[in-house]
Amino acid sequence: TALHKITGAGFVDAKQWQSWWKAASRDIEIPTKSDSSGAAPPRGTGAAYWDMPIYSTRLTFVVDTSGSMNKPFGTGDTTRLVEAKRQLLSVFERLPKGSSLNVVGFSTDAVEMFDRLQPLSARRRKAAGSFVEELVGKGPTNVFASLESAFADPAVDTIFLLTDGRPSSGSVADVATLAKLARLWNAGRLVRIHTISLGEASELLKQLAADSGGVYRVAR
Repeated sequence: TALHKITGAGFVDAKQWQSWWKAASRDIEIPTKSDSSGAAPPRGTGAAYWDMPIYSTRLTFVVDTSGSMNKPFGTGDTTRLVEAKRQLLSVFERLPKGSSLNVVGFSTDAVEMFDRLQPLSARRRKAAGSFVEELVGKGPTNVFASLESAFADPAVDTIFLLTDGRPSSGSVADVATLAKLARLWNAGRLVRIHTISLGEASELLKQLAADSGGVYRVAR
């Protein structure tokens, strides 16, 4: 917000700010007093996920596909997994040109749509939709594998993690240890982890979001 107010620019990507600074640093005048009145928020992408505005264009969506995702969502006649798919497909339709993304589904193991972030061309939008539609709910909940996979890509700066249960499998299933590992993986990277817990509150998801400056939501 401070950068937006000082410069009038609304970049949300660190590389964009750095490129702009190379050209503008000699002429910019830094205010001597702090004044946040009337400051406009950064421009978003126009897309939202579970009612959370999306500001980044380098995203990985991590989606639980364990067996418990076949449970009903809310009081309707749809399942948690079907609703998760609907939310993702809506994002794919609204993300702007130039966005790069990946999707990681996880149950027993993590399955990546791409091996790294890919620019969202028309062809890849279609491929992403097909990947999501084919996700099936079965198996345990290996959160460790999903986070490890998401952090393996050095280009990602925002992770959306959705799950409906406690970790139940994988190399690490302890909540406190998982949160510590995420902090270690994120050291020096400043990746934001936004989390969505389906059905009930999650201490792990709450901690992951708090540690990274992300948003934590419970959806029932």
